[in-house]
Amino acid sequence: AQLHRAMSKLGQGSRGMNWKKVKEGRVTVNGVIASDPLCWIDLLVDKVAVDGVACPPAPGANRTRVWAMHKPRGLLTSR
Repeated sequence: AQLHRAMSKLGQGSRGMNWKKVKEGRVTVNGVIASDPLCWIDLLVDKVAVDGVACPPAPGANRTRVWAMHKPRGLLTSR
């Protein structure tokens, strides 16, 4: 995702606010100051920080969910 969009997905404010933060030099990606809000990052791999404070990981970044469904024999599930 583009940096300003990724930051909004991480809960860092609106895309417009994040655009300004990047242009002001307040955002780092993997320890390097980001200067382009349109640069592409991977939410599951790259570490984003604003004003030196790390953003929380993306929802579901390190979480595997397994859904097990059981339908008893004879149960009708369609109309």
